[in-house]
Amino acid sequence: MPEIPGTPQVPGQLPQQRRSVAGRGGLNTEGSREAGAAAGVPGGSAQNAAANVPAKRYFGFHNDASLLARLGAMGVSPTLEHLRIAKELLRYGQGIDGDAIAQIAKQWSELGFPDPNYLEAIVLAYSQGIRMNPGAIDALLQLLSGGPFTHLLARLTMALKAEPNTKMLGLGRKLTAFWQLGKLEQRPVQQLPQFQGLLSGMAEELSRLEARGLGSETALELQRLKQLFEGQKLLANAGNPVQIFPFFIWRDAQPLPGEVLVQQEGGGQRGVATAFVRVTLAIDTRHLGRITVELTFIRGRLTVLIEVPEDTVKKRVEARLALLRQSLAAVPYEVDSISVRTVGPARTISALLPRRRDVRRLSRAEGIL
Repeated sequence: MPEIPGTPQVPGQLPQQRRSVAGRGGLNTEGSREAGAAAGVPGGSAQNAAANVPAKRYFGFHNDASLLARLGAMGVSPTLEHLRIAKELLRYGQGIDGDAIAQIAKQWSELGFPDPNYLEAIVLAYSQGIRMNPGAIDALLQLLSGGPFTHLLARLTMALKAEPNTKMLGLGRKLTAFWQLGKLEQRPVQQLPQFQGLLSGMAEELSRLEARGLGSETALELQRLKQLFEGQKLLANAGNPVQIFPFFIWRDAQPLPGEVLVQQEGGGQRGVATAFVRVTLAIDTRHLGRITVELTFIRGRLTVLIEVPEDTVKKRVEARLALLRQSLAAVPYEVDSISVRTVGPARTISALLPRRRDVRRLSRAEGIL
């Protein structure tokens, strides 16, 4: 598997983005305003100039017409293709930049235009600083559109039964052991090492297998699973490294997929005071949709954020927060807050994927197209 680079400029990689759009959707004009104000302020100090910059006021929300007008004002051809790229950039929290739009349009035309899934994979790579090449884009595309990992493993299991092959005996045994997990008689957290061991063994075996001599369906599912593992590795190593522990739970004869993500910083002599740890648990449920619980530990304090798909689920969770507080009373941390947030239907793919914004909810600043 390819190594994940930092952010050096290399052929095929997008240039470092210049954030020309502020986080809430307005152009980043503070620098020019400060310079103009400084010219008319005694002493021309940046502090005095900044004090005279009026606060932004926001009105309404973005729509296609406002974004097309902005592209035209930036010197970017206001085409539907460029509009789709701009909206995808905003969804992933990236500013609109003419050079970035041109580079992404070029990558998109070479890899999969007009498929919107390829566009999302390219923008995802761009937003995470992942080096762009066809293999990386295919891996991210599999992660974005291939469904939960349990679906891929189920399809591979069925393909091995339909197309038996002696080359696949080792992988078949690992799959059999894998499907024995996820039973509620044993706590899921206690099974995480077993899940991790089996999935790591599968990934290692996949790296040695060759498609030659395998049935067409088996070869296809093996390739999809390889790309899934590669996509997980790319995202887990982008930015601050994240450990990922996929698992599932059997409910009503269905394997409900879930993940535990662990991200941490700090350590050393002052590790207790400065260490930062975030543990994210995401799991599909039969009737409540996808639930995500984010536990953040910093300076000995704990913050809990629960994300649910709709308000009716939020009310049900909030009604049981007292029980959660009682359970957390035993942990050696001071609980800062426990909150529940409605985020809408979540994609049941991977919690490694960054949160996407709703472009229609990005505010427009006064004086900005």
